[in-house]
Amino acid sequence: MVKKITYTELLKLPLSKKIIITLLIMIFIIHISIFAYPCFRHQIKENIKLYDKKIYLKEWLEKTECNTKLKIHDVRVLCTKDIPIILKHLAIEMNKDSLFNEIPAYNAYNENKFYWYLKDPPKGLLGVYLKPRINPLKERYPNKDRTYTLEDLLKYNFAIEETFAFWDANKITNKTEAQIHLVSQRINPGQDKETLINNYLINHNIIKTPKFIKLGCYNVTTDNGFENLPSANYQEKQIEAIYFDDGIRILPARTSGTSK
Repeated sequence: MVKKITYTELLKLPLSKKIIITLLIMIFIIHISIFAYPCFRHQIKENIKLYDKKIYLKEWLEKTECNTKLKIHDVRVLCTKDIPIILKHLAIEMNKDSLFNEIPAYNAYNENKFYWYLKDPPKGLLGVYLKPRINPLKERYPNKDRTYTLEDLLKYNFAIEETFAFWDANKITNKTEAQIHLVSQRINPGQDKETLINNYLINHNIIKTPKFIKLGCYNVTTDNGFENLPSANYQEKQIEAIYFDDGIRILPARTSGTSK
């Protein structure tokens, strides 16, 4: 058992013992300092490193030529089977084992599989695809079941370039009605229909440069993909092609024998 020494008793000790005790105390203090410093220094460095990362990524986003504002696409589909078709037109090949359940899921960074369930998903949401943004520090957005809301994930704009949120068209109504323009024009001898359509779109400031037009089809996006028209006629008029000036869509496929 260690005997406690009072301050008065300490003063009465011989000088040699006082020196020994003082040295022991100094050794103890130095010993604690040596072991505590690396831990303290490591913690400081980690905090500085984390802070520097945030500043660096923010400055990097501001300096890059790409649009720093995250692009969000709200896509309404009639069923989950349309989701892989739409993504394929965007050069994204979805994993066949993607999950489409009652709880909408999203993909991990740089992976094409809907796997991680969202936290508190909004009504009508079927799934979310997050297109990765490659950044210098190779930072990623997190993924964990029922842990992150869609709003939480969108804060990681340094790791996400575009977001495609797929909604059930049967539950989510359009905020604005689409404007349908039926264009009838005379075709001059030697003039092809594709050129005629492009000229109309350019002259009406719908597009700036000619686009590839596929007759009997509509465009899935403004720049990618073509699908067959669901009907060859609209309001008793034969339709050669349909061009959508915005958004992403898949129309119901034409059933056999359907002409209207």
